[in-house]
Amino acid sequence: MLSRLRWVLLTSHAVESFEAALTVIEYYEKRPIIEEFHKALKTGCRVEHRQYRTAKRLEAVTAMFSVLAVRLLQLRTAARTNPDRPRRKLRPNAGSKCCVPCR
Repeated sequence: MLSRLRWVLLTSHAVESFEAALTVIEYYEKRPIIEEFHKALKTGCRVEHRQYRTAKRLEAVTAMFSVLAVRLLQLRTAARTNPDRPRRKLRPNAGSKCCVPCR
């Protein structure tokens, strides 16, 4: 005999209706892509390895690398969904010359 599973999602949002509960669940469903974004930011862009003396400088470089992290995720998704697509079709012409390794 199978027993029922009770699933509880803790949230800081007020959930007073079924619609509000669905909204919170939709937020939670986006969690994997948010985690992948942070992984791209930390691993792909190495933002944690940056040593800055002020928070303002760290915020500026993190903002710049956030755009790059999103682009890395887009490229990964494009490569997985259509692996035979030519590389030059995956990057926009404008600004593509600035996409060089920065390590």
